[in-house]
Order: sequence, then C-alpha cells, then structure tokens
Amino acid sequence: SPHRTCYFSLIAGVTHSIYKNDRSDYGERFLRYEIKADNVEDHIRRALSNVREKVYPEFSLRPIANAFLARKVDPDNLPTLPKFMESRLVGLSTIISYIRSRVERHQGRLIYRPVLETPTRLAMQLLRLSRFLAFVYNKSAVDDQCYRLVKQVAMHTCHGWHRDAFLTLMEYQDKGIEMDDLINEAQIEKTQAHRCMNDLLNLGAAHRKKMSTKQRVRAGHDGKGNIPYLWTLSDKAKKAVALAKLNA
Repeated sequence: SPHRTCYFSLIAGVTHSIYKNDRSDYGERFLRYEIKADNVEDHIRRALSNVREKVYPEFSLRPIANAFLARKVDPDNLPTLPKFMESRLVGLSTIISYIRSRVERHQGRLIYRPVLETPTRLAMQLLRLSRFLAFVYNKSAVDDQCYRLVKQVAMHTCHGWHRDAFLTLMEYQDKGIEMDDLINEAQIEKTQAHRCMNDLLNLGAAHRKKMSTKQRVRAGHDGKGNIPYLWTLSDKAKKAVALAKLNA
C-alpha cells in the first residue's frame, strides 16, 4: 500500500464568509464549531480589561495544550462506541444530509430532481470526534456528555437558513406551522424562507398539507383566498430526528 502522511489543520478566527459554503460545495471534509459570546458587552469589557491588566490568555492556555499533547494515544485501545450511540450518529448524519444537500436551479426552475448526499464520510468524522472526545474525558466509551458536544458540532457544520428552517419544523412537527409563522420563528426573510422550504420539500425532508376548515377557523382565517398550507417534517426526517435524539 502507498505511504501516506497524515495532516491535521485547525482554522480559527475566520470571517462569516465561511458560511457561504454550507451546501456541501467541498464534499463533507470540514466540521465546524462556533464559539459565541453570550453577552457581547461582557465580552468587550473582558477584552479591554485584559489589555489594561496586561493579561495574555495564550499564556494560561499553554499548559492546557501541553498537557493534551503530552498524552500518548494507543490507536488499538481507544474508547468504544456503543451500539445505541451508533444509531444516533446515523440519524445525525442523515439530518445534516437533508439540510445541506444542494438543490440546483436555473432562473428559479429545478435543473434536475435533487438527490441527498450520502453522508458516509461525515458519519466517520463524527465517529472519530466522538471517540476522541471520550479519550479526552478519560472515558472507556462514548456517552451522553460526548454526544452533546458532537450534536453542537453537527449543527454548526450545517449552519444556515436551511438548518434554521429544519429546526423550526422540528419544534412544530406534531401540529405543523404556517409559512408566515415559520418566517417569524426562524427569522428568515420571505423569499429565502420559501426557497428553503421548497428545497426541503424536494429533498424529502419536509411535508405540507392544506389546512382543514377547522384549522383555518382556529387560526383566524376568514376562508377567503388561497387555502394556506401547514408545514411539517416528513416521516423520514422525523425518524432521523428520533434516532439522533436531536430534541433530547
């Protein structure tokens, strides 16, 4: 077999233009994790304080990084992945596939029937991430603590409007949601929301049905004009959500 050299790269401090490539333009080669400042004002004040007090965060991080790098890894004795956790990774990979598969259009019309990407490489990446998180946490097997972080990485990897639309549908998967309500809930402008929902529909992740008379009366519609649709996740998408324990 040919000799291969393994390289690992970490890109930090990138701008938001990285989100332009959220539709598998480069295959499934990148996992992303975003660290957000919960309180922007507090974040700014801490940065100013570090300058004033001459505090250098990299100095405190140095021993942590050295301790991590000093640990020896035995590839034949890494933490295991339980069977139930394997099912969660299958569901999680399927969800990401729904969210970031590309739907090609020309002048607003579909060029071809879209096909879901096969997320095998992504599943392997999430598997490796899960096992090495368990290694860092000194665990013998991947558990819920590891999986919580894996879920965050998965959702950050498919950052974008399609993810927000999918997660909003997930919240309303039992009763469904109207388009105008989805626009407000997911905070997506109208044109983009319609495109996202039609993409998810064409990919088999979403389902829509016209509201019944009783539902229209309950929602306050006067019965005039076009009958509105209720949007939900498709049965296959609901199965993936259940497998992944995404709302747990």
